[in-house]
Amino acid sequence: MKPCIIMFGISVLVLSTRANVFDLRSCENMVPAGLTATEQTSLPPYRVTVSTTEYEDGVPVDVVLSSTDASTTFTEFLLQARCLTCANLTMPVGTFTIPAGQSPSEILGCFETMAVITSSTTNPKTSVTFTWTPPAGFADVVIMRATFVQDSTRWWGNVVSQTMNAKSVPLAAGGSTPAAAIRPRPTLPGTTRPPPTPCSTSASPSPAATALGPTLGLLTYCCLLF
Repeated sequence: MKPCIIMFGISVLVLSTRANVFDLRSCENMVPAGLTATEQTSLPPYRVTVSTTEYEDGVPVDVVLSSTDASTTFTEFLLQARCLTCANLTMPVGTFTIPAGQSPSEILGCFETMAVITSSTTNPKTSVTFTWTPPAGFADVVIMRATFVQDSTRWWGNVVSQTMNAKSVPLAAGGSTPAAAIRPRPTLPGTTRPPPTPCSTSASPSPAATALGPTLGLLTYCCLLF
């Protein structure tokens, strides 16, 4: 019986150091489900920064969560990559990865995605860094949103980064403009363009046109009417 008791004690010790204020209940509203404290309304002493404001397909983006001054720490956090131009504004997008040597963190499988990450210990910290990779072929506007927990009585939510747009896609080879991008000739405001007058073989050409021949005269007459 003694080996079983020892193993049970080790298991309890490991679980006691794991962060548990964020779980799957926090996926949509990003509120720490394990805290009874209310959200702070003062300016958050934390920030979320991204390495670029134009992401590229398949190219990782560095995302940093940090304190605004070295004397302020946070114990836990929840970070999501959210789409601002998608139909579902609460669905996380893309994939987070944890660099080697980073503060203990883990992916939280919100909505079966890899776009949510949280701390796995309550150790005080001033900065953590992750990489985010956009979905293949993605072209919507993305923002990083985080919730920071300072201690059991204080937390700040909705701390966001700059928005990130998909990098512009160049024209196809040869530089030609797609047919869908060609716009019709505009009409001046307050005016209407009359429909073109149909040309018929019975129209009477002008004297100048007659001098140049019936065929050329008819073509010139049609062009002048248009």
